Amino acid sequence: MLIFRQTGLPQYPFELDVFQKRAVYHLEKGDSTFVAAHTSAGKTAVAEYAIALAQRHMTRTIYTSPIKALSNQKFRDFRDTFDDVGILTGDVQIRPEASCLIMTTEILRSMLYRGADLIRDVEFVIFDEVHYVNDAEFLVYRRSSTDSCRYLFSRTKKKDIYVISTPKRPVPLEHYLYARGEIHKIVDARKKFIQSGYSGVSNQIQLSRIISLLFSRRPLTIPSDKRLSYKQAVDSNSALQKKEELKPFQRGGRGGGQRGGYSRGGGAAGSNRPSSSSGTGSGPNAGCHTATARNMYIELVSMLKKKNLLPTVIFTFSKKKCEEYAAGLSKVALTSAAEKSEVHVFIEKSLTRLQGGGYCA
Repeated sequence: MLIFRQTGLPQYPFELDVFQKRAVYHLEKGDSTFVAAHTSAGKTAVAEYAIALAQRHMTRTIYTSPIKALSNQKFRDFRDTFDDVGILTGDVQIRPEASCLIMTTEILRSMLYRGADLIRDVEFVIFDEVHYVNDAEFLVYRRSSTDSCRYLFSRTKKKDIYVISTPKRPVPLEHYLYARGEIHKIVDARKKFIQSGYSGVSNQIQLSRIISLLFSRRPLTIPSDKRLSYKQAVDSNSALQKKEELKPFQRGGRGGGQRGGYSRGGGAAGSNRPSSSSGTGSGPNAGCHTATARNMYIELVSMLKKKNLLPTVIFTFSKKKCEEYAAGLSKVALTSAAEKSEVHVFIEKSLTRLQGGGYCA
């Protein structure tokens, strides 16, 4: 087991992991160290050790992040751990003389170009979220992420780079699909595909199609001259319904605006723009689809809350949909009665303090 000098360095309530001990060892030796650990493995503990080590040496540490939001978050976090912390971004400048400075990579680059005086006292530069590196050669020499970074950095700095990594995720990564109010596991923590979970989702989706057809405007019909299974009848009716919905796209002239489709022809009525009845989308029943998606997310978040699986992150490619879904989810109660009371008391106390400074309710 490695033995470290502990005077003036942070004491953790747990034993450091193997990769953390190796990283700390190289920091103590003054080596350039690249930590490539999985999410939640404990990379921040290594960064904290470097900051404390620099403070003990009476030198400085620069902690960089790619965006301002992350810089602000790290400033709040490190200020609870260390006393001498400052931040430099394009908008904020707090304690630039501090021994630990949080800044964006653009600010650091500008300082290096200008030859800023504070650079001379820097012992450690910590690059957070280093996968944001955008270099053409980084992509050309890609073998694995760690090998590419080591090659790029060591060649640029002309010195050895010690890569410290973890063999597996400390928090297992599993994949689920959501269908009709339930989540189904399809890939377990060992990256094994679960056929039963996928089959369960398929059955739920098929059931949803049957129910939607039963309650749609076009009744489920079975031709009298054919003997079809129920599944074949559902597929046949689904194809007919899609054909009906595509008719507005196939018409020319002045028609085709009533279902929310695009009409092709001359004049204002036939211009290439959605009908006013189409909601916010650009295809048949697009407005209805958006409302259905909002309701689905409300049901999903409510289900996750019941199963104690919050917090969660909902990702969508559209900024507009982000705003729409957030507005819909604003009505979902995610706090308990005790938490609501705590929030109310906090707001009341905060407003009371502001009243002396000219606050008007």
